[in-house]
Amino acid sequence: MARLFCKNHQDQNLNPLMIQFGESALGKEYICCVCSSVRVLNEGTILSLNGNYGFISGGKKNFFFHFNNLAYGFTPFLGMRVEFEVCYLEDGRNQAVNIKPKGGKNGD
Repeated sequence: MARLFCKNHQDQNLNPLMIQFGESALGKEYICCVCSSVRVLNEGTILSLNGNYGFISGGKKNFFFHFNNLAYGFTPFLGMRVEFEVCYLEDGRNQAVNIKPKGGKNGD
C-alpha cells in the first residue's frame, strides 16, 4: 500500500504520515498524526458523463465530480475505474476531487 502524507504541512517541509483509522460509506478514512486532519479516499466506476461534470459509483454512494477535479491530462470514459478523494462542501454535500485512473495511466 502506498504511504499517504498530510497535505497541510507541505509549506513547512514536513511530511507526516496519515494513518487509516476507519472506513465509512464515503471510503477509507485517514488521519494526520500531527494536525488530526482527515482525508477520505475511495475508488469507483465512472457512472455518467454530461458536459463538464459526471458521477462516480463509489460503493454505497454516488459522487458528483466536475471536470476541473480530474488529474492533469486525464480524460474519463463510462465504466472506467478511478480513485478519488472525497471533499466535504459547506452545504453538507460531498464531491469527488483529485480523480485519477485506477491502476495506471489508462485505468488498467
